[in-house]
Amino acid sequence: MEIQLVGLQELQKKMLKAATFCNKTDAKIKGIHRRVARASARRLKRKISQYDKDILVYANGVVRETVQKGTYKRSITAWQPRGHKDNHVFFIGSRTGSKVNDRKDGWFQFIVEQGEQHIQGGPNRNKGVLMNHVRSDGPKVIAQTIALYKQEFPKRIK
Repeated sequence: MEIQLVGLQELQKKMLKAATFCNKTDAKIKGIHRRVARASARRLKRKISQYDKDILVYANGVVRETVQKGTYKRSITAWQPRGHKDNHVFFIGSRTGSKVNDRKDGWFQFIVEQGEQHIQGGPNRNKGVLMNHVRSDGPKVIAQTIALYKQEFPKRIK
């Protein structure tokens, strides 16, 4: 008695194609992650209230730097870490350093988030906004990503 398998080659091809879903170099998955991260960054920007004047940064009683109004909000974006092992990972938050110009350099994000920023005219209104956003927006980001995965996965298994 001899058993003959029919369609095994086609099944193997489909399984190999399905195995590449969410691979480190998958361009469609990178696009999905970029779209979801940008949407989350826009929601975070809407939560940040802008101070109406330039902020003076002092060191030893002398003005060290002037931060233009709106810089913190402009610095928030979805970005990829340089040299990361997975090319589909996106971070949401302030960009800093030589990667961005002075109008978008959010080097002071930690100061604002911890409430250590002392501004004239009242308390820091942006204290804790980033961490609250991470807690409240995390489930939405996961749900959007899974929904987009569900749209993409059947296309791979035809």
